[in-house]
Amino acid sequence: MDETEVDTLAREQLNFVMQIIAQGDAKISVLLGVDLAMLAFLATKTPRLALWEARLLFAAIPLLLLAASLWHLYRASFPQLDGGRESLIYFREIAARTEGKFIEAYKSQNRTAVLSDTLGQVWLNSQILTQKFDHLKTAFLFTAWSIVPWLITLASFVVANRAADAVVR
Repeated sequence: MDETEVDTLAREQLNFVMQIIAQGDAKISVLLGVDLAMLAFLATKTPRLALWEARLLFAAIPLLLLAASLWHLYRASFPQLDGGRESLIYFREIAARTEGKFIEAYKSQNRTAVLSDTLGQVWLNSQILTQKFDHLKTAFLFTAWSIVPWLITLASFVVANRAADAVVR
């Protein structure tokens, strides 16, 4: 492979990793919507506190599972971003410089430095992507585990509300 091909492949690899990060962000948005919808629907069916019975404490199970999912979605949205020291590609390192110093450093790079920086960014973004998808997978699992207890809790809330309505009549 000649130098131009290596440079092109490195830039393509970086673009590929960045596209996967965007796909992960889209999945985070969908799961966040599902989790919040499940919580909101459960909230609309929650009986008044006066109607609570010990069996309704079962509601803690889907609430805790959904809370865990939301925590992992937060972690997926804001992964650890340390690294990329002295990079002229990594946004955090660029932002740490003044505009003039960034432009000066960028213009003074040679091909080998640009290639190394690009490949370093591929590696760093792959680390970030791994964190993002690990947290996303865990969030999906917590949401999946919450479905059955959520349905049971929902049914319990409906029964409690109907019983309360029957007593009022």
